Amino acid sequence: MRSQRGSRLESVFVPRHGRRLPSALSLLAISVCILVAALLFGVAAAPPAQAVDAGHISGTVTNAGHDPLPNISVNVYASLNDYYNWNQLANQWTNADGTYDLGGLPVGSYLVEFRDDNKGDYLTQYYKGQLTADQATLVPVTVGHTTPGIDAVLTVAGHISGTVTKAGGVGLNNISVNAYASLDDYNNGQQVANTGTNPDGTYDLGGLPNSPTGYIVEFADWNNGDYIMQYYKGQLTADQATLVPVTVGHTTPGIDAVLTVAGHISGTVTKAGGVGLNNISVNAYASLDDYNNGQQVANTGTNADGTYDLGGLPASPTGYIVEFADWNNGDYIMQYYKGQLTADQATLVPVTIGTPETGIDAVLAVAGHISGTVTKAGGVGLNNISVNAYASLDDYNNGQQVANTGTGTNADGTYDLGGLPASPTGYIVEFADWNNGDYFTQYYDNTPIARWATLVPVTIGTPETGIDAVLISTAVPTVTGFTPTSGPVGTSVTLTGTGFLDATGVRFHGTASWAACAVVSDTQITATVLAGATTGTITVAAPGGTGESATSFTVTPTPTPTPIPTPAVTSFTPTSGLVGTAVTLTGTGFTGATKVAFHGTSAATFSVNSATKMTATVPSGATTGPIAVTTPGGSAASAASFTVVFRPKVTLKLSGLTSGAIRLGRRVTAKGTVTPTRLAGSKVKLTVQKKRGARWVTVKRVARTISASGAYSWKYKPVRKGAYRMRATIAKTVAHTAAKTKWRPFRVK
Repeated sequence: MRSQRGSRLESVFVPRHGRRLPSALSLLAISVCILVAALLFGVAAAPPAQAVDAGHISGTVTNAGHDPLPNISVNVYASLNDYYNWNQLANQWTNADGTYDLGGLPVGSYLVEFRDDNKGDYLTQYYKGQLTADQATLVPVTVGHTTPGIDAVLTVAGHISGTVTKAGGVGLNNISVNAYASLDDYNNGQQVANTGTNPDGTYDLGGLPNSPTGYIVEFADWNNGDYIMQYYKGQLTADQATLVPVTVGHTTPGIDAVLTVAGHISGTVTKAGGVGLNNISVNAYASLDDYNNGQQVANTGTNADGTYDLGGLPASPTGYIVEFADWNNGDYIMQYYKGQLTADQATLVPVTIGTPETGIDAVLAVAGHISGTVTKAGGVGLNNISVNAYASLDDYNNGQQVANTGTGTNADGTYDLGGLPASPTGYIVEFADWNNGDYFTQYYDNTPIARWATLVPVTIGTPETGIDAVLISTAVPTVTGFTPTSGPVGTSVTLTGTGFLDATGVRFHGTASWAACAVVSDTQITATVLAGATTGTITVAAPGGTGESATSFTVTPTPTPTPIPTPAVTSFTPTSGLVGTAVTLTGTGFTGATKVAFHGTSAATFSVNSATKMTATVPSGATTGPIAVTTPGGSAASAASFTVVFRPKVTLKLSGLTSGAIRLGRRVTAKGTVTPTRLAGSKVKLTVQKKRGARWVTVKRVARTISASGAYSWKYKPVRKGAYRMRATIAKTVAHTAAKTKWRPFRVK
């Protein structure tokens, strides 16, 4: 929860994100399952029945010499997103003559992959002859027909082989061997290929493209953490690895590794009363400098009973800083062993190889919370604004935050800042747009300077709510146009441009005074020509600077006043619609209209076509009611009401959980409803994210059809342990607005 500490490492037991090929062990498991099924139910398993009206894709896979290639995996994906999430619609291995026929396909266009899962002797390819999925030519399918000739000529791949042992030469089983094309790919978790060692420690890593420069080869014990991660040749960091060149058609042998036994730290994390705390992050740092830079040696999460086992640690007579942090909910105050609130006061935990360091326990104290909403002028919530708490002005000046929101405010501008110790005096609360710099930094309560901030006291057990902020834009205004282009003193001028949301005034040429302006939106304001104005440009002022029009406003002599008719709205079309709908109004006296309001909410965009017709766009926040038009002659509202279409609502409930958790290999069931029911048949999207260090990373996205009753459901099977969360969303369409649920957390153990 501290700021600017660098990215935290993932647990040494969890492979980096990225699309991973199935290992030889996975393929062996599949083969065993098929064999068992054959023995139980017959000599040979019958192929799955295809729907009568299903479509097919067929073709032949060969090598460059036109020799047929048997046992090549042919996989079909409905989209690139499904490919990255490993959601195959269908798959099949080629026959002895290299042919295949994939059926059971609904109408659509598909990504087709050809992969040598058996030996890795050939490079993976995507139709039509592409080496990356995003370059694939999609294959159209029509139900009841076969799309033939979807062939592939595979290129020979390179191999890397070797043996992974421990000291003394004993082979290590099930060690993950991973190849990365570059350090950037390594940092992004993009493996070219991976495999697992055999019981004798040997491995053969195939499917590798030619690389004269070479690959980073990683050896990792992600199962138990009993051995320290290593990179060829005997290096402890990827940037120090000796690169392994690969030539297609050949094997680069002897890429061996002798892994060093790792140390372990274990213990239990509880709250007062001895109840174990689940999903608390336990992190080890080799030094205070590494801590300040966010460089973890290893991390893990506590089990449901609060126990943990942190492995993969090199020996350290001096010892590690061990941190206990509730990065999921912020319900407990961060702590460092032994019972310290700051890392520099931590009792270091020495690690000796072969002797696990047990009893490294922590009793976490309940934390306080500060919550609120961050908006811009007009009340629109701001996403991804960093909210930070400082215990004192000295801590602020030194950049020492007590807590921050990490990823920032939610899409609607709300935030919940947890992990705070009690403070009767209070915290300095900062709101900063560190991502884009589109808004000035501000401190509660709406002050630009930290020392002027209103302190926010925190009491444990009583969240401090309503700590809101309205941020001011840093945009420099630009004036692209105005209407009318001429007029006498007293004329109301509508200016269009950008950066108007926090405009403070408008100055017409020839006047020293700034005229007050009415902000309609970020792109439109109105102002009145002041006495003394002369023909010339118009300047708009805002906190971010000033902007001047390229053309001149012509000041004309003040005419003799003539009666201005009061407007009248007799009808409008359409009579209902969503926010953003263009509505045509019919009536009289529309000339010079300065405002159109839908049941009291001003339209940001409107235009006058004539004295009897005008158009306006339904503004955000509008509700069902009459439409009113304001002109210099007065205001008038329609007799009939314009109906603003309702926004949809979506709910999400997770089942199959025990105390918010499931075991690896089981499925969590997501169910929910969508209202109104007229959305039946449309799609609700479910997004699954996994906690990786301090970040949430999307690991799965699916779409489900809404039933006639408004219900939907989906079963998700996580592939790794850790903290997860799921959310349901409905995309915005012309018929309704977007909707989403809150994130629903769960734990896989």
